[in-house]
Amino acid sequence: MLVLSSGIVSAETQTLDDPENDVIRIQGTPPSGTLTEHISDQPNVDIIQVSCVIEGSKLTLKLEVASDGTIIQTDSAYYYYAVANTSDHSIYYIMIAYGEGAIAMGAGPGGTPSVPGVQISENSMQAQFDLLADSTIVNVAGYTSYKVSDSDVYQDFAPDRNNNQTSGNNNNNNNTNNNNNQPAAKTPGFEAIAVIAAIGVAFILLKRRK
Repeated sequence: MLVLSSGIVSAETQTLDDPENDVIRIQGTPPSGTLTEHISDQPNVDIIQVSCVIEGSKLTLKLEVASDGTIIQTDSAYYYYAVANTSDHSIYYIMIAYGEGAIAMGAGPGGTPSVPGVQISENSMQAQFDLLADSTIVNVAGYTSYKVSDSDVYQDFAPDRNNNQTSGNNNNNNNTNNNNNQPAAKTPGFEAIAVIAAIGVAFILLKRRK
C-alpha cells in the first residue's frame, strides 16, 4: 500500500530521446543477410522518445514515433513496445503487437497493477498505472518493428546504440531537468527487451485461444 504525505506531491521524470532517421533494415538471414542503417522513410517505427513519469501513486509510460509517423494498431506487420523498470524490481509495459490491439501490463514483488487502458494519438501511445510500491524509475526502453516479410524487417531501438539514457527529477512541474552529474541508468540489453516482448505476445495468443 502506498502512503502519501499531505501537501504538495513531487514528480519524477525520466526521458529517453532517440535520434530520428535511425531505423535499421535487416534483409535475408545470417550470414548472408544485409543490414542497412539510418533509414529515413519509415516514420511509423522511428522512435523519437520514451518517457516515464511518477507522480504520487501513479506511473505514466509513453512512447512517441516521428511527428510525421502514425501508431499503426490494426496492421499485423507492426509492433510497438515500451517498458519501464522501477527500484522495487517492478516492470510496467505497453504494447501493440501485430494487429492484436493495445495492452498495458505490469508485475513485481507487490503483485500486478490494475490493467489500464492505452491511450493512442496520431504518433504516440501511453498508459497510466497504479504504482505497486513506493519507488523510483530505474530505466526505460522501447522497440518497434515493421515486418515486410520474414526475411525483411525494419526495426528501431531506444536506447540507440550510440545514445545514452538521461534522467531527471522534477518537483511540481512538467519540465525534465537532466542531471549530468549522475551516471546514466543501466538499460536492459536488446535481448532482454525481446524476451519481455515475447512474453507479451504469448499473453495475447493465450487470450485469443480462450
